[in-house]
Amino acid sequence: MAWIGQSVVRVLTPMNRWNPEHMPPPLPLSVSFDLTKDDLTFFNLYHCAKSPTARRQFRRSLLLPPTIWLVLWFTLVFFAGREDGSWLQKSRNLLPLMLFPPLYVAWLPWAHRRAIRRAIDGMIGEGDNRRLFGQRTVTATPAYISDSGAHGSSSTAWSAVERVVRLDEAILVYTSALSAEVIPRRAFLSAIAFDSFASALEEMRTQGSKRVTGSD
Repeated sequence: MAWIGQSVVRVLTPMNRWNPEHMPPPLPLSVSFDLTKDDLTFFNLYHCAKSPTARRQFRRSLLLPPTIWLVLWFTLVFFAGREDGSWLQKSRNLLPLMLFPPLYVAWLPWAHRRAIRRAIDGMIGEGDNRRLFGQRTVTATPAYISDSGAHGSSSTAWSAVERVVRLDEAILVYTSALSAEVIPRRAFLSAIAFDSFASALEEMRTQGSKRVTGSD
């Protein structure tokens, strides 16, 4: 990882090195790292876990099949014991079928994550994705955040940024409801540097949101 202040020399000279314990990071903020498939997979798994739409779909998949199975089980018990009234005995005979709901509930989260990973692998395999992966540099100023690499660059005004999410593994800067700049923790020399960078981005996002509100 390379911290970039006013110049590379300023960052690499020990006497001028930014110390996040004693001062805020210099502007503009910039960090470089290799973006990998694992980073993209992490973001998609997180997004699916937190997205209201994705969570509703997952809950539906989690609850609907066991509910249908239980209804069918009680229906079988009812009709099987209706003639002689031996519902209790019939329910005992059909008890092994009740193993399906808990087994399904335990299996589905693993299968869901596996399906997402396979879908990501499939989409990545559809092209060379030279612009998506490899060496990236994320730069933040009070006006915008930008992402650049060997094959292109893009920038987003803070007023258009949805939110900044700080996680143990990475910082996610949502530039839309479905996409985000992924800044992995490994890009930083220390936990203090990671937290200081995240705090600075959160403050820029807050100030950008205030400017939009004030102009309305």
